Amino acid sequence: EGLLGVFDGTLTEIDYDDLRDEPEGTESYQTTGGWIGITDKYWLVALLPDQSETVNARFIYTDAGGTDKYQVDTLRAALTVAPGGAIEITDRVFIGAKVVGVLDDYAEAYGIVNFDLAVDFGWFYFITKPIFFALSYFYGLIGNYGLAILLLTVLIKAAFFPLANKSYKSMSKMKKLQPKITELREKFGDDKAGM
Repeated sequence: EGLLGVFDGTLTEIDYDDLRDEPEGTESYQTTGGWIGITDKYWLVALLPDQSETVNARFIYTDAGGTDKYQVDTLRAALTVAPGGAIEITDRVFIGAKVVGVLDDYAEAYGIVNFDLAVDFGWFYFITKPIFFALSYFYGLIGNYGLAILLLTVLIKAAFFPLANKSYKSMSKMKKLQPKITELREKFGDDKAGM
């Protein structure tokens, strides 16, 4: 939850407290492409500048009469329009729920880099996102999240069965050795060299 954005392909997250503690209450980033926004657990408001333009993106904190106010904005270089000429720039705004499929569709349709990072998949993003998609797929087939979770769990257990089986065999061999190790400890006591 808080302020976040992707600048030159890198996700930046800023806590409200950290921005409030900044001397000027502002953090700026220059980027080509990417996005900037404010999020909570389920919702996102993001500015999506033209992905081919270089912009200055800012996180801003102000104290308005005892009320904390937070803002994100983008600013691009001034443009000059020749007499009789025209310039067209398309910026977008996303306001809505952080539905992974919707975010991925926006990213693909408009070329938005790392727009799916608005959803916090954690440090193991490369593992958790595929598991999320597998769970969503099974839910689509079955129509029940409980059964989808059970099916996903069985498949993950099956995938790791060879490793688990090897571990169980190793533990079984250690159990067979345990009486002999106990006998040696009783025979030699504290004499580790002799043991």
